[in-house]
Amino acid sequence: LEMFPAICDKCKKKCEVPFKPSPDKPIYCSDCFEKVDEKRTEKKSCDMSPLKEELSNISSKLDTLIDLLSKKKK
Repeated sequence: LEMFPAICDKCKKKCEVPFKPSPDKPIYCSDCFEKVDEKRTEKKSCDMSPLKEELSNISSKLDTLIDLLSKKKK
């Protein structure tokens, strides 16, 4: 695996990355990348709450419809 020299955009330490650095994307050392990745994961988890609530509402409505349709068949 070819490694490329870089400077971490967050802590400014010298590091190596397994891709050719691009000026339009930030570069992080392994320590800073881990911290940034944890924050992204936390942010995504928080964003899921409204979707979970909406899915629960839809599920409840579907259950009600299924009950009504089952009673009509009898």
